[in-house]
Formats: sequence, C-alpha cells, structure tokens
Amino acid sequence: MVQTAPVLVVVIEEDRTTARQVQGCLTAAGFRVPRPVSTVDEAVWGIKEAAPDVVLMELAVLEDPTAVSTLRRHVLAPRTRLVCLAEEAGRPALEQAALLQAAGIVFRPLVEPQLVATVTLAAALAAQPAASPRGREPQTAEQKLRAIAALLSDSPATADTAEDGLTGREREVVDLLASGARVVTIAQQLGLSPHTVRNHLKSVFRKLNLRGQHELFEYWKRGRG
Repeated sequence: MVQTAPVLVVVIEEDRTTARQVQGCLTAAGFRVPRPVSTVDEAVWGIKEAAPDVVLMELAVLEDPTAVSTLRRHVLAPRTRLVCLAEEAGRPALEQAALLQAAGIVFRPLVEPQLVATVTLAAALAAQPAASPRGREPQTAEQKLRAIAALLSDSPATADTAEDGLTGREREVVDLLASGARVVTIAQQLGLSPHTVRNHLKSVFRKLNLRGQHELFEYWKRGRG
C-alpha cells in the first residue's frame, strides 16, 4: 500500500497562545505542522524543502503593507491553499479573505472541530490536479465572498452582533474594562490571550469611532443609563 506524506500546514500567527493551540490541534488530527511563525517573512525562511499544502494565517498579520505581495510570491505555491484566522465574523474579514482567494476562514474563539474541518477541506482542494476543473469552487472574489457568507449566515458570532456593530464578546471586554479590570485580568476571565483582548478593543474603538478609553467609558455609561 502506498503511503502518502502528511499534509503540511504552515501557521502564521502573532499570538503564541493561539499558535500553540492551533499547532497542537492540527498535529493531533494528523497534519504536519512545523513551529508556527509570527510574520510572513519568517514563513519564507521556514519553507525550505517543500511548499506547504495549507497556510493558516491570522488576518492581522497583513497589516504590514508588504505582507500580501510577499505571501503570494514566496509562500503560496500554485497548489497551496490559504485558510484565514480572524477575530470576529463580519463583512470586513470576509471581504479580506475573499480578496486573498482563501479556501476557508476560521473565527475566534477557536472551535477545534471547525478548525480541523476547514483545514481538511483546504488540503483536499490543494490535492486537486492543477489542470482539473474545480467544479463548484468559486472563481472570483465576489463569488467566494458569497459562498463564505452563506456558510456563516447562521453563525452565532454573526447573530450576536448588536445594532452598534459590537459582538457579544466585545461587549464582555468593554464591561470588564469599564469595571476596572486590566487586559491581563480580562484575558484570564474570558479564557483569551491578552493579544486577543487588545484586538477586541481595537475593533471596538474602530466600530464606535472612539479615540481612547475616556470616550469608551462615556459610551459605556450612556449605555448603562
């Protein structure tokens, strides 16, 4: 019987806690996952022997303006599939994943069976011969966006978004911060990393167009009144 090599998954994730969780989960599922890296440049140096089948990458990494071009030129081989990791379900993340022609997207907090299923699907797409038709796989960014949005239409994270655009998790973070808790304490109480808590706060400031914690506290007090 011919034995096939394990699927190679490269993880690009800034938060070490999340990176270790992803590596442990995918390794237990039978994937080959080298030590995660935190930048696209580190991924380039780490890929020496073979191109990865799947790249799992935190979308926040792409805040570096050169990261997208480096990713496409040096990390994503023609058959490599990209899976994006995002802080929250919402159109901005879906649009970014679609423009990158991602094979899938996973949202925090991580649900390990969903993570494994998404990477498994991406690996199956990577295994397709380059010349073979891909059937129902979306070909344009808009088609891919519609497909991902359809999968997430019943997502609890999407349904949990309030009129002001904040998710339930973001409201939890704001409530704890307003009660005097520090970022590290909030992370411990919610089972998150401090990095993830800070990302939630950045999202809150962006959505509410606030310039600092003072304005955030004023917003919180108005909501409680």
